[in-house]
Amino acid sequence: MVDLPQVAEVRGGKDLTLLPVGSQAYERSVIPFYDWYFSDSWHMSKSLTLTWGLGYVIQMPPYEFDGNQAIPVDAADQPLSVQDYLSAKKNAALNGQVYNPVVGYANNPNVGAGLKYPYDPVYNQFSPRLAVAWNPQASSGLLGKFLGQGKTVIRAGYGRIYGRLNGVELLLLPLLGVGPIQPVTCPGASMTGQCLGGNNVTPATAFRIGVDGTTAPLAPVAKNLPQPDFPAINDAPAADLMSLDKHFQPNRTDNVTFSIQREVNKNSTIEAGYIGRLIRNEATMTDLDAVPYMMTLNGQQFSQAYAALYTQLQNNVPGNSVKAEPWFEAALGGPTSTFCAAYSSCTAAVASSSMKTYVKESSVTDLWNAMSQQKGWILGRTNISSTPGYQMTALGLADSVGFGNYNAAFVTFRMRDWHGLTALSNFTWGRSLGIGAFTQASGTYTLLDPYNIDNNYGPNGFDIRFQYNLAMSYAPTWYASQKGIVGHIVGGWNIAPLFTAQSGVPLGIYDGNQGSCSGGGCAFGSVAAGGVSSFGTATYGSENMQATSPYTGGTAANYNDHGSGGVGTNNGAGVNMFANPATVLGEFRDCTLGIDQSCSGYANIRGMPRWNLDASLTKDIGIWKEGRVGAQFNFLFTNVLNHVAMNNPSLDVSSPTTFGRILSQINIPRQMEFGLRIHF
Repeated sequence: MVDLPQVAEVRGGKDLTLLPVGSQAYERSVIPFYDWYFSDSWHMSKSLTLTWGLGYVIQMPPYEFDGNQAIPVDAADQPLSVQDYLSAKKNAALNGQVYNPVVGYANNPNVGAGLKYPYDPVYNQFSPRLAVAWNPQASSGLLGKFLGQGKTVIRAGYGRIYGRLNGVELLLLPLLGVGPIQPVTCPGASMTGQCLGGNNVTPATAFRIGVDGTTAPLAPVAKNLPQPDFPAINDAPAADLMSLDKHFQPNRTDNVTFSIQREVNKNSTIEAGYIGRLIRNEATMTDLDAVPYMMTLNGQQFSQAYAALYTQLQNNVPGNSVKAEPWFEAALGGPTSTFCAAYSSCTAAVASSSMKTYVKESSVTDLWNAMSQQKGWILGRTNISSTPGYQMTALGLADSVGFGNYNAAFVTFRMRDWHGLTALSNFTWGRSLGIGAFTQASGTYTLLDPYNIDNNYGPNGFDIRFQYNLAMSYAPTWYASQKGIVGHIVGGWNIAPLFTAQSGVPLGIYDGNQGSCSGGGCAFGSVAAGGVSSFGTATYGSENMQATSPYTGGTAANYNDHGSGGVGTNNGAGVNMFANPATVLGEFRDCTLGIDQSCSGYANIRGMPRWNLDASLTKDIGIWKEGRVGAQFNFLFTNVLNHVAMNNPSLDVSSPTTFGRILSQINIPRQMEFGLRIHF
């Protein structure tokens, strides 16, 4: 039985003529990039230096020679804007109305009066730089004692930097619409050759290979693609589509530093300072099919009705006894509708059907889609992927609305050749917050709440609070000339240890059992159920469980811990991050629409701290004529103490038997390498 037949049709030429299945799609693009800058250092006085400069960058959008870049357009053949679309959808929902306009695709030259680029060029990328270094010459008094004459340097600086756009995203996304490639699908393929929709087909009606035919049904497509093409309107419905937003642009960071460096003696200095960064226009992906959870009916928003029903079901109120919520009563046609008539209310009908599971699992996307297919549903087609008459299974646009910040304080100690010892020691205390930053190459991770971007804010995945590094190199000065037998044995040694330590990385406790959105994105309805494979916050992304009581779990591995009560019990090695995994599991619940505004950002707990020590040992041997011929023995030790740093655990609450389980170490066991080099 075939669930979802699909094919990527390929088109070529200016008329986008249909080519045989299996043909290659291609584009020929260039990405012009121009960068000008100048800088100058001005020694304003003996103790004061000013460095300044200005850069200017133009990162043009990709330009395809044959115009084979597909752009999403509205009914007027104008490019879509993520923020305009979602704003209109939100405003309509607040007034109890549906905003679900026809969406189409056209290649650049066919959009409006004709376009050259898939998004608007940005011409204001000016990058100012300013830095000052002051070496005060105080020689007396308290200031002289504190700063020393010429022994202190105070530095401060500011600079704006524009990020480089990822070439994969620039070149690939304009091909992933309906144009040179046309994804065609058939959700709910039936034995009669129809596409009934994903939730409308059963084993009794599904298409069977070899019984109902050898070719699964697909919607027919035109030989030449209309421009613009409106899937399901003048051509076949489409599958998951991705594109660049018309306002896509490079990110920018504003960077500030301040530090004070003081000479301790002629061989050593200590420096303390601050680093701050603000990032704006960070690349994000948004699914336009996000559920309008603010839809207001009967004076109640869907989010409020959902939260009320969720709370009742979590308190084990029987389905037919739940309190009626005004929103459900209005949306599902009232007590006389076909769906509600057999129950005490429409709310009870939802709580007594298979949709009850979607409510309890915070699968808002699945619940919304299931309700929209019930007889009595008054809102009709609310999303691009809604049935009947769906246009595409998902539409994701890459835009530039992300933001974040990094703030850190640091202390650095440097020592230079003190009796053969050189060392660099650094401690950093920092925080990195944002909306769940990912690299542009991982741009299919959508926002948790695209209607209110601030609700995505929290710790980033690289928010490591404490870091310490110590690098040393010690070359004893004894018998440095290596004269005589004793000199050859005792002299020429060098040992260089490298010690690193850090606090735990951010971790998220998540629920991997959220219906069709097991990859995340369902709790706030931010992902189309049909498009989860392409778009969706990862399970380790920004959709994390919420605490119901103070967290009692630790940040250290517990050995001989085999769990209890069915939690953490599938653990033959007996290593668990929690001394009592069942207690910790009970301290969290699903992130819930209408109750929670944010799902803790990227993480809600911290992993285990770790440290490691590596070292190298070398021995130089001069053989002839003052070292012109000699040898060097090299000994390299990775994890020299063979210290075990355990990996982070499994934190999926939908698999309680493995909750908190640790299966491996994150560092490598001790390794040793030996080498001999002869020089002449």
